[in-house]
Amino acid sequence: MWKIKKIILIALLATLLLTSNKYIKAQESDNNQENQENIIVNEATRDAQIQNIKIADDLPPLNINIASKAFHVKIDPGSSASKILEIRNNGKITEHIKVEVMKLEVNPETNKTRLVEKTPQDEYLNWVTLSEKTFYIKANEKKPIQATFTFPSNAAFGYYYAFVFSRTTEEIGVEDNTAAVTNRYAILGLIEAVNPNAVKELSLLEFSTDKKFYEFLPTKFIIKVNNIGNIHLIPAGNIFVDKKNETNVGVLEFNLSDGSILPNSYRIFNTSWEDGFPIFINKEENGKLILNKKGKVKQKILWNFENFKNFRIGRYTAKLLLIYDDGERDIPIEASTSFWVIPWRIILALIFISLLILRGIKSTIKDAWNKRKKNVKK
Repeated sequence: MWKIKKIILIALLATLLLTSNKYIKAQESDNNQENQENIIVNEATRDAQIQNIKIADDLPPLNINIASKAFHVKIDPGSSASKILEIRNNGKITEHIKVEVMKLEVNPETNKTRLVEKTPQDEYLNWVTLSEKTFYIKANEKKPIQATFTFPSNAAFGYYYAFVFSRTTEEIGVEDNTAAVTNRYAILGLIEAVNPNAVKELSLLEFSTDKKFYEFLPTKFIIKVNNIGNIHLIPAGNIFVDKKNETNVGVLEFNLSDGSILPNSYRIFNTSWEDGFPIFINKEENGKLILNKKGKVKQKILWNFENFKNFRIGRYTAKLLLIYDDGERDIPIEASTSFWVIPWRIILALIFISLLILRGIKSTIKDAWNKRKKNVKK
């Protein structure tokens, strides 16, 4: 047994030497995945001049941190509830910030979440009041804003808000009248007006891997979940990876960020199994991903011999156990998918080393036989 492990280790070292300066074909970045809980809206540059106040064009990008990108509140119709929205100024200057209340909805054509300006039909956006709509915040300072929701007695089901923080047009600066391109940061409020007729139901549209064959981990799992009810829901659960008679070779948690699915829409969740040896990792330089000419992320092989015991090869089966709360109990949804891990370069290295060993043995036996024949003739 030790001889076999020794041969495998030698093969791994040989493969490492062959691949240390080579990189696998880049895989597509997941940066284009839409996250319903983490929305940053880019605002185009616009001319602005209010009275005698001029907007500087050399301001650094707005750099604020949001304590929580989304929150969930249940409210009985005819009552009220409050929530603290907290931000922190990570920049180096005092900022003059405004808070706007917008509508969060799903674009029916693209199934992506979007922020929409208030219209006269969006009466529910008037059901929330803010302790402050504009304020100054110093560098490294935290600022809490209280949002108070007051729902009428006829409110029912879900109401979805976006509290958008951005610089005001009366920003610091006296250089010229052109506003800098800024970012707007949103905190999402998912509010449920309690109603006995609420329908809370999810269906699983897809559970798969992005490929059927891998040379090395990670393996990316794709979970596509549809909300066919009238209230936002938060799925949770685990993915269990098995191999033949080995159970729970890997156990992954699903939806760690507590991402919600809005009514009449689906959401795609990605979870990766990275517990292997060796593994592919994204290539970075100065903390930034390196892309190839096609805009895809370059990858390299990470050889961490402390994880040698996690060498993966063969057919694996992944089982998904998804759970959501329908208001009365936890509802389970199960599914499974299979994939292969075939470290072909290591296999080729093993074959090459085995051939060398066999050749050496054959040569040794041949030399010994010829020597014996010579001795017999003498």
